[in-house]
Amino acid sequence: MHAQGRELGGATAAGDYASSAGSVGRDPKGRGCRIYDTRPSGCREFQCQWLKSGWAPDERPDKTRIVVDCVEYPGVGQVVLVFELIRGDLQGSFARIVRDRALSRGMSLMTIPVTPKFPATLYTHVRLPSDSNFALDDGREIKVVYLG
Repeated sequence: MHAQGRELGGATAAGDYASSAGSVGRDPKGRGCRIYDTRPSGCREFQCQWLKSGWAPDERPDKTRIVVDCVEYPGVGQVVLVFELIRGDLQGSFARIVRDRALSRGMSLMTIPVTPKFPATLYTHVRLPSDSNFALDDGREIKVVYLG
């Protein structure tokens, strides 16, 4: 359910990312989703935190180039997911704000670079078994950083 009055409409940053982890539907010139009208159901159903909550208009994914979601992750609990849409944006100010908010509240957070050759990083206060292996759906490793 969208927060009241929240619509991204047209080709969206969140839809681009949700559809393909940044590859299948993304226009190579960065003009949005080239398969928006025929996108898969997973794309149509995906709702980022901006759509679900009362975040500010300037925190829209197409403006911040960051998509934020929250999921329940087995063995970890609630995890804030931070997807970058353009390489390097995980080091940007909005990504830092989201990271600082989540970690200051004791939440786990996972950063997911747009470039598949780089691993995702899970920051967590939850002590995980030493033999725990995590991977994204695309097969990429998830590096775990225990925050103590």
